[in-house]
Amino acid sequence: MTAPPITPSTVVRRGEVGVHVRGLGCSYATCTCGWTARPRHLRASAEQDAWAHSIESGCAPAFPLVNR
Repeated sequence: MTAPPITPSTVVRRGEVGVHVRGLGCSYATCTCGWTARPRHLRASAEQDAWAHSIESGCAPAFPLVNR
């Protein structure tokens, strides 16, 4: 017995989420799936946004997570 062929409708695409630092007091998380978090004053808060999106949506965290 063989498995049925994978059709494009059954292929699941996931994004890659990361944090962008735009200077002092302006960091935000964004994902290649189209999701963008609101700007944060603390980089750690933007990192938490990225991890929360990764867990909730199944998108993979980028390596490195923070892009300066």
